[in-house]
Amino acid sequence: MANCERGDVGEVSAVKQNIQPRAARQNNIEIGAVLAIARHMVTFFSDSNLEFGNNCFFSTPRGDIADIAAIFGKGDLRANGARAGAVYTNECGQAGFVTLRMPFCQARENIVFKHKFIKACFVKMDNIIRQDAVSRLCLTDNLEGLMTKVLVTGATGFIGLHCIAQLLAQDYEVVGTIRSVSRKDEVVEAMSKAGLSTDKLSLVEADLTKDAGWDDAVKGCEYVLHVASPFIVGMPKHEDELIVPAVGGVERVLQAAIRAGVKKTVLTSSCAAIDKTHDGKTHFTEADWTDAEHPKTPPYNKSKTLAERRAWEICNAQTGDNKMALAVINPAGVVGPVLSDDIGTSNVFIKQIITGEVPGNPKMHLGFVDVRDVASLHLLAMQQDAANGERFIASEREYWFREISEMFREAGFDKAPKRELPNFFVKAMGYINPDLKQLANFVGKEMYTASEKPKKILGWKPRHAGESLVETAKFLADNGLAD
Repeated sequence: MANCERGDVGEVSAVKQNIQPRAARQNNIEIGAVLAIARHMVTFFSDSNLEFGNNCFFSTPRGDIADIAAIFGKGDLRANGARAGAVYTNECGQAGFVTLRMPFCQARENIVFKHKFIKACFVKMDNIIRQDAVSRLCLTDNLEGLMTKVLVTGATGFIGLHCIAQLLAQDYEVVGTIRSVSRKDEVVEAMSKAGLSTDKLSLVEADLTKDAGWDDAVKGCEYVLHVASPFIVGMPKHEDELIVPAVGGVERVLQAAIRAGVKKTVLTSSCAAIDKTHDGKTHFTEADWTDAEHPKTPPYNKSKTLAERRAWEICNAQTGDNKMALAVINPAGVVGPVLSDDIGTSNVFIKQIITGEVPGNPKMHLGFVDVRDVASLHLLAMQQDAANGERFIASEREYWFREISEMFREAGFDKAPKRELPNFFVKAMGYINPDLKQLANFVGKEMYTASEKPKKILGWKPRHAGESLVETAKFLADNGLAD
């Protein structure tokens, strides 16, 4: 149970549209509502397992006092320091209304911060008003200041778009970074395609390789999801093509976040920063680190490892009382439906299998996770203090390449290969075709990356990776992305 200090709720008032709001008193919330709203809200409150402390007020018509007192006394809604349903005189100056006072002290599980709870109440009530054709609430004072703002870097990317979509769906205010304003429409169209309003989304230009723009981007944000990172299909001409922007990007984003007083940054790293230990290990956990100094470590793995280590160095070097927290997500191969033309690196891999571009099945063992679950894990890590200072592997399960091809053939993708390629052939092709060189490093190696930690600590519940792989293949085919 998370403790909530009293006295910092702020001055917010909301009254029925034709009633003048009283002067907001510090630490109090006045909500002018009718019984219909209260009846619906109790379900929301009970589901959220809320306990209130003595600074929350609800106003209701005088004739409904008995009913509303009974409603608010149900379930897990408990009064601490005052009788449940205790009635106090209303200060709105309008006859026929009284104020129901309920304690507000602690919040459990999914409602962690008071401000988030307050906002959730208003949003829930507003939705109910629309549905029940009850008079709209008139929200006054500093409600805008209670909106939780989140910066998402890499807004046009495969994972970044899904993070933004889930944040908007949960009614956060979102700032997304893009490398060029010319790509703004990509993000807006993606959210529209997902059926989401972009009223609370703003997009700013910021580049991982440049200092400009980051302080402005993070201004006013409570959280940062640093998702953006470079990836090159195949082998770069020089490893610094990946390492410099990855490490430099982490430095720019995290240092700007610390200067801005951000509460927490959630960094998107990778299992690539975990599973190249070069010690014969086959089962990996968050305690493992890729050996970035080993000569056989691929540039991509090296870039993700060095970038994540730099992030921990920056956060651990903080001084003072208000230190920014860091949590890290380490996904395996990320698959799933796309929201834009950026189909994601692992989805390119699926496309090549179902279109017959792959002549056979390399003896490769790879982990997979759905992009929607990767995004949800970012939000869980952002929202829960239990994630602070922790790494979390995001991988639902592993498959041999031939098993993936079998699933695709069973789903009707007849071009998926049947034969298995000898290890020496795949490695030889890596010398001829640079695009295959990184994949050749996986040949013949069995690897498992367990995700028990986020399930246990954060309550993460990923969907079946095999179903996601097949769903992705069908999505790509149905949307003309696998031609």
